[in-house]
Amino acid sequence: MFERNVKVEHLDERVFFNALGPEFRSVTIFASVVGSVAEGLATTTSDTDIFLVVEDEAVCRLSSMRLRALEVGGRLIDVVLLGRKEVEDLLGTSADKWKFLDLRKLEFVHKIIFGCVFFGLPGFRVLTEKFSIEDFLYGMRDRYLRNANDEFSNLVGYLDDNLLLSAADTARTYVRSCLDAYLSTLGDCYPQPKWRIQRLLRNIDRTAPVVDEVLRVEFDAPYRDEVLLKGWIESCLRTARKFQLGVFFGEGAFSAFEKNSSNSTLDHFFPDRFVVERIDGLFVVRVGKSHGGIDSRTAAILLSLAWPIDNETRAGILKSELGMEISADGISLRHQSFIKSKIVKKIASDQFA
Repeated sequence: MFERNVKVEHLDERVFFNALGPEFRSVTIFASVVGSVAEGLATTTSDTDIFLVVEDEAVCRLSSMRLRALEVGGRLIDVVLLGRKEVEDLLGTSADKWKFLDLRKLEFVHKIIFGCVFFGLPGFRVLTEKFSIEDFLYGMRDRYLRNANDEFSNLVGYLDDNLLLSAADTARTYVRSCLDAYLSTLGDCYPQPKWRIQRLLRNIDRTAPVVDEVLRVEFDAPYRDEVLLKGWIESCLRTARKFQLGVFFGEGAFSAFEKNSSNSTLDHFFPDRFVVERIDGLFVVRVGKSHGGIDSRTAAILLSLAWPIDNETRAGILKSELGMEISADGISLRHQSFIKSKIVKKIASDQFA
């Protein structure tokens, strides 16, 4: 799992509380650096964001004081005041509710848990002792996947109506959601759409083909040419399927496929307009507007076809990383069986017409 391991060396608690005033220290449960500095993603223009968690009875009295835009040790400090109960309520959200919580509250939870505590570590531990980081990351992953499923439905509609610019915009958002879901499985989520490229680059080697694919998704849509734009949309869907495989089958399989892949473009794999979902432990494939259940072996094979490698290599990775005993011919048979299935036949006449 990704570890931030950020050290906050420039902030001295004595200097900090002297700048705030003596009335703050005695009622503070804990104080932590949050935001870009805590994430290890600060730039030369970043200020230092502080969460100051205090006893509830002090919130009203202290909130009227000037807390924002302090300067401590030559650095701009932005302080956010939180009461004990507010923090307890946020951290007490049940695991099945993370995917429905509004973004501001999710961001606060993230900052509380992943901030760099520089004062009151015992108080921090007491408030967070029952909080499950694994459940939080799992909830964030499901939130991103839920968004991706909705975006895929919208994408299919835009393609059916030949609204290619809207389809391209949605395809880009779809890839972002799948990438965010994958980064969440690695422990590197962030509830707001911040630092996505930086988080990508600190988790996946810059030379990996998928990094170039993501950059093309972000910056290289051929919007003036309909034919090229359709191909670009197809490539977006393939990139998204790479991240889906990483989410459902793990970082090991994802990295192995990337390592054995290349920067070449995959030949058109029919059908391109499909997504794999997992609902209550069961895999479902959606092709256009159709859907049907598939087993985990078929799901892994279909998602692995996003990588342009020969089936002998593909079979070796599926065996070494997922324990799947299948031959190159077996992969071809599963692929052909999927193409001939009723799910695919429903869209065979108009796929990207």
